[in-house]
Formats: sequence, structure tokens, C-alpha cells
Amino acid sequence: MLRPRKKYTVHDLRQLKGTRCLTHIHVKSPEEAAAAEEAGVDLMSCSFDSPEAQARLPQLVAAAPNSFLSAATPHGLASPEEAIRVGFRALELGASSVYCSASPFIIEAMARERIPVVGHLGMVPRHVTWTNYRAIGKSPDEALRLYQQMKDLENAGAYAAEIEVVPHRLASFLCSQTSMILMSLGSGSGCDTQFLFSCDILGDYDERLPRHAKAYRDFAAEHRRLQEERVAAFREYIGDVHEQRFPERSHLIDTDDAVLEEAIALIRKDGGVGWGAQVGSARYPHLFAQAPTGRNEIARGKALRRPGSTSPEFGALQGREGAGKMRRPVPPAPSRTFSAADGLRAACPGLSPVDPSGHGTAPR
Repeated sequence: MLRPRKKYTVHDLRQLKGTRCLTHIHVKSPEEAAAAEEAGVDLMSCSFDSPEAQARLPQLVAAAPNSFLSAATPHGLASPEEAIRVGFRALELGASSVYCSASPFIIEAMARERIPVVGHLGMVPRHVTWTNYRAIGKSPDEALRLYQQMKDLENAGAYAAEIEVVPHRLASFLCSQTSMILMSLGSGSGCDTQFLFSCDILGDYDERLPRHAKAYRDFAAEHRRLQEERVAAFREYIGDVHEQRFPERSHLIDTDDAVLEEAIALIRKDGGVGWGAQVGSARYPHLFAQAPTGRNEIARGKALRRPGSTSPEFGALQGREGAGKMRRPVPPAPSRTFSAADGLRAACPGLSPVDPSGHGTAPR
């Protein structure tokens, strides 16, 4: 499948390393992806770790067809084979690369198959039980361990790595010691990309903003305002219905008086017996027999409904009140069950004949 030429490839990103800091946003909807591309954002990432996120990826690609988009694979990939399958699936759906927070062992398997992989350094939210939510690399030993982890990812074949919540001067130094693209998330401006989530930039939640993030808008307040407007609009509608202000004349469909009078006359002449019942009663009179109306007939019908009754008139009528207004089928003992489809064919003779087995239509 031919795809549009992207703004960047992995080769382009490697050539840009050390020349300037690229902008990088994690987007969550096609609208955000389209806005990021229109605004001129260099790189994007998105989730690919749930059925909903995987179904959304093609929509993001379509919304931002020229943008480099990295898809985050599910946490807990069970084997290199599963990681390879997931990685290729993301690429087939339009991703430019994949993010993976798994071990270098898993990343190496993906990279060996030429899947562009982004690893993760510093504070990894999916592994936070080992570190707690805090800056990583504030001690010499921890800084050395961070450097070793970076080299492990590089040797495994990752072309890039997110570096999250690391002291900014340490992050700048590490960036100069690797061929990978380091993507700073709360690690200062000395790396190859500056990474933020769209929900942080837009202020799209009510929780406290992370220290490393900056909100440029207050979408949470806008969402609250819109919800208040929804409630107000629904209340106005309820009030209009109760006070008979809606519908107004402009909302109504009218008809000529003469046409309406003729329609009412036809309906009254019909007497409440529809076309299907008229046709059916002509072809199958025993199915549309008049229900018993007399007191003795009603009592007889009740007696016939008692357990053990074998009369062909079993179940002729239910209820005493309004019996004259009801028509119930009173068939003789049938050889098979009379279905709704039979009644439809009675009214529409052009349909296929009924299979004697009762399981459908017989071949023509």
C-alpha cells in the first residue's frame, strides 16, 4: 500500500541529532493529531496498548498523514514473538515506529526484524513499583546505573529512548554519550526532543499538573462549562414540553383538511381490521375465527385450558373482560407449529413455500 511521504523517517531523525530540539506530543484523538500536524509539531506518539487504542491508530494516521507517529505497545509482552507480531501490526496500520518499555531482550528481538523501537529510561510509569514516583539519577550510583541501562538499549538496537524525570544536566550529558535519539519528558531541554502529553498542554483534566508539564489552555474548565450548557438545554426542552411550547407550528407536518377527512373515513370503514388480517382470514378462516363472547362459551374455554385437556380448541381464549374485542387462533390439532412466517406468506403469496419440516423454505 502506498503511503504519503512522512515529514521525517528514522534516518532523518538520526541526521538531526545534536542540531536542534524537536517538538514531540503524545496525542489521544484524531482531532488532536490533526491539530498537532497543522500547528507544525515535529513528532507524535500515541497508545497502542488496548483494543480501543489499536482501532484508533488508523484514524490518527488519517488525521495526520504526513506526521511521524510512534505507537506505544502493550505492557507485558510475553515473548519476543508476540512483541514482533504487535510491532509489525502497528507498522501495518501506519505507525512510523513503536515504543516498548520491556527489557532489552524483547527490544532486541524487534530491532533484529528491523522494527524501529523506542525504549524508556529514568522513571518508567509501568515499573514505578521499583522506584516510586520520583526523579531518577540524583545519586552517583543511580546515574551510573542509568548510563548502563541506556547502553543496554542502544546495544539492543533501539533507535531512540524516552528519558523521563531525570536531572536536566545529567540528561544532557547522557544525550551526548549515545547515538540514540533521547526524548526528554521532564528531563530538561538538552535532549533531542521535548516531549509532552496533549492532556498536559491542553489542561484536559482536574488533577494536579505534573511539575515538569505546562498547561497552555484550560480544557477541563471548558468541559465543565459545556456540561452545564448540556444540563441547561435539556431542562429548557423539558420545560417547553410540559408547558406545550414545543413543538411549535414550524416543527409540525400538516395535511389538507379534505385529505385528512377522507383518511379518517377510510380508517373508520376498515373497522380496525388490517389488510393482512383481511387476506389471511380469506385464505385461512380457521386461524381468524371469532373468539367466543357468550358467558357459557367463555366458561367452556376456561375448562378446556385445564391441564390434561386434549381438545383441539384448547386455549381458545384468555380472560373474560373484552373477549369480544380479541381474536385468537383456534386451529385444529396441527401437524406442526404455525409460525409467524406462515402468516406472512398467507398475506404475501409470492414468497417461497414453507418447508414441510418447519425449518425454513423449501428449494424452488
